[in-house]
Amino acid sequence: IDLDRIDKISKFRGGYGHDFSQGASEHCRSMKHYFWENGGEPGKSHSPAWTTIKYYSPVDGKISFIRTGTDSDGDTEYYFSIVSDQYPSYYFNFYHVNLLSEFQKGGNVKTGQHIGYIPDEYAHGEIAVYPNGLSSAPISFFDVITGELFEEYKKRGAQSIDQFKITKEERDSKPLVCDPNTPDKRFIEEQNFRHP
Repeated sequence: IDLDRIDKISKFRGGYGHDFSQGASEHCRSMKHYFWENGGEPGKSHSPAWTTIKYYSPVDGKISFIRTGTDSDGDTEYYFSIVSDQYPSYYFNFYHVNLLSEFQKGGNVKTGQHIGYIPDEYAHGEIAVYPNGLSSAPISFFDVITGELFEEYKKRGAQSIDQFKITKEERDSKPLVCDPNTPDKRFIEEQNFRHP
């Protein structure tokens, strides 16, 4: 994602959004990262618009497992995986994306290739990484990025990859509360972010 347009990033096992622990032996924690854009709160008018924020492929690979949904404006948005060519067990999952038309049915991509945009003024960038296909437990995106890419985060004030994660032990000792009355078990109150 275009880091110059990002204000903060949720921590792995953080408490923003909803329970995202599918495939893990853990529960009531977010095992993906949200990229919160500059310019205010979701749903407000942003200048420049969040819908101009670009997504890029993190690896050489293939866009697969595409599903569609509807964004807040009633337009189609995409959920999909990029399966790495070099490490084919690694799946990079994206959520709420306005995919470029040439990728809406899948296709091959190169590292750094522009693949789409944030779909509306409500959505954040989201990524989850599965090291052994979609049935495995997610790991942090920051556990698989290159040192070269992490330099881009360091230019923006990051000091270590650990700043973007909460350990299982730490989260177990300070559990979150998920609302069972919401379809996706949304978190009650806690948020955990790291500014890039």
